[in-house]
Amino acid sequence: MDFDELVRLHREGKLEAYRDEMNRQFVNQTPERRGRRHRVEQLLFQIQAAQTRSKNGLGASLRLSKMMFQKLDELNGFFCAQKNSSKQNPEAKKKVASAQILAFTDQEDS
Repeated sequence: MDFDELVRLHREGKLEAYRDEMNRQFVNQTPERRGRRHRVEQLLFQIQAAQTRSKNGLGASLRLSKMMFQKLDELNGFFCAQKNSSKQNPEAKKKVASAQILAFTDQEDS
């Protein structure tokens, strides 16, 4: 769908229904293994809650941007802690370097 079609849907008041349908399709296509679908549903709930609490589209965008930066900061802190841990404990680095990597086949959910 191109931009002009999205503008047309917005003018006709059908853009939100289209967005909801695209979200439903994405969730339904997400594999259930290892809780992935549940995590996607939780993320979608958080996004929808942020949009509902906002008074307008700009406010929603700012809330969502803040959520993304908070998650990025958490991930960065995790990776920095891992890096510092291996510097402080050289044995941990040796263990990681000598780890055996196993290949797992990706099986579709039934």
